[in-house]
Amino acid sequence: MTKSVASILAIHKKEPNVHTITQKIEDECLSSGFDAAPDYIMMDFIENNKTDCTTYSGFGCINDVHKLLEEYTIIKKQMIELNCKVMGNRYGDAFSYFVTAAGQNSLHATLRIERFFDLERAICALDQDFWNRLIGVINVKNFMPTEKREKWFDDLDRWRKADRFSLPSVRPQPFEIETVLITAKTLCDERKDFFSEMVDGVFKKLSPTHFTNKSEGFSVRMIVANAMPSANRHYDNQKYINDLRKVIGLMFNREGAETINSYNLFHDLTKYYGEWVAIDGDTILLKPHKNGTVHVQISQKIADALNVVLAYRYPNVIPLKKKRGMKHKNNNFINDKRYSLYSDILAINVTEHFGELAREGYGRSSVIVDGEAVYDYSLPSLYNNSQSSINMVEKIYIMIGGQKDEKQNGYYRFAFDPKPVFEYLFINGTLPDQDSHQFYPTKGEVRRRAVDFAEVREGHSVLEPSAGFGDLLYTLPDGVDILAVEIHPVAAATLRFKGYDAVQGDFLTLKLTELGLFDRILMNPPYSNYRWVYHVLHALSFLKPGGKLVAILPASAPTHQKIQAIGDGYDVSFSNEYSRAFEGIMTNVIIMTVDRHE
Repeated sequence: MTKSVASILAIHKKEPNVHTITQKIEDECLSSGFDAAPDYIMMDFIENNKTDCTTYSGFGCINDVHKLLEEYTIIKKQMIELNCKVMGNRYGDAFSYFVTAAGQNSLHATLRIERFFDLERAICALDQDFWNRLIGVINVKNFMPTEKREKWFDDLDRWRKADRFSLPSVRPQPFEIETVLITAKTLCDERKDFFSEMVDGVFKKLSPTHFTNKSEGFSVRMIVANAMPSANRHYDNQKYINDLRKVIGLMFNREGAETINSYNLFHDLTKYYGEWVAIDGDTILLKPHKNGTVHVQISQKIADALNVVLAYRYPNVIPLKKKRGMKHKNNNFINDKRYSLYSDILAINVTEHFGELAREGYGRSSVIVDGEAVYDYSLPSLYNNSQSSINMVEKIYIMIGGQKDEKQNGYYRFAFDPKPVFEYLFINGTLPDQDSHQFYPTKGEVRRRAVDFAEVREGHSVLEPSAGFGDLLYTLPDGVDILAVEIHPVAAATLRFKGYDAVQGDFLTLKLTELGLFDRILMNPPYSNYRWVYHVLHALSFLKPGGKLVAILPASAPTHQKIQAIGDGYDVSFSNEYSRAFEGIMTNVIIMTVDRHE
């Protein structure tokens, strides 16, 4: 049962007749004319009651609570001094002239000095602010379920609508050390229930009027009403989809999942009414509708995990079905014909950075170089970001085609406008996993030699079967008809935004009738588990008579039985060996050229 804020903030006094710390401060201020109120009263009490750092798994610790108490004490003391100096010297008449001179006569009553310097209400505002700051300091705020968090804020805000007669009954509890420590411990002790409460809150907000939703638990498809932003209706249930994103992010150990805020995401989704959009590393699919409903799709594996949580909360109502979904595929990875290709889910603060770039253009400038527009983007600052986050942003800039600007420190230059790519990164939140995708971009001497061997001419049709972010296509001449195939959705979208004709899909499953024949095929296929063999042999079926295939392959390729058996109708040759051709690995490669006879 959810406790009210009042019950959480209950005061446990050892001696009912003893003044509180705040009363002691006020007494000292009064006795000294508000000019020499001592700091030591509460400071000594705080220092004497400090405890070791108490750590709660996943929720941080309450080390900084004492610093918050110290700040509260100083500000409250200053407020009391200010109130005494102004009200004690009867500055009301003088203050009214300042209001009149500012031209705000309509606010004269509101800004009466007695109202403006109402100490009791000002301390209510102070207490409210510090209680709200407390749940951030102990790292509980982001983990609180929507319903509990809103009740916390609403209860603390009730004093604002109270008159002077009802104020004592609704004002926030004083932010005093004993109450603060008890409340912090209570909230942290309840952490074990926050996760299940979030899951429960999402389940309760599923639309009761849609038959897709099941009363016995989560299914792979769900519908949430009143979730899309609108000026004509409320969209409060958006918060529960936000909780679902948090829960799934925590399940997958996504960095920063507890800080997810879906406000900007849902405004971006207004561009995709009626379309399925993959978010959060393909763990969730959303289909927004103009009537405010959002269709949600998750994998059976995730649905089963959510139902385990519901069964924990309602063991006699929702059965625990351990065998459900064993035959279903997981949505959080891409399956090709033979292998599971995983995605790396980006940290929330990294995707938020790209979202800001896409919306605001912060840190962006464009210039004309040699008659072409180029776009410069800066790296995020250390002020709000960790070094690891900045390094990841830099890696992504380079991956999608950014070149380091030697003249502007911390800037990268793009030959295309990357804003649509940044928006896609914000929404989808993934990159190709380097190991499973064998994602090693082709650069430098190997790229130059492969393009030379291909002898691409104006008017040629060119196929790149595993295009990645287009590094191998970068130096091809103008006037070439390029088709790029890429299985990862973010990479495929980037290729399209760069201006290439791109097909998202597994090349090994594509047929001649879908792609056609090509004059040139330029490829750097995945190497692990001999995948390169299957890619090369399949690619040959798309080569025109008289065409040329150029492939960057492991140095052992010339001795492989299936390469040696390519057969009549083709001329096969190999380049010299290139050592350490890809950054970060020791692999040596050769370049194979296959000419198909006319």
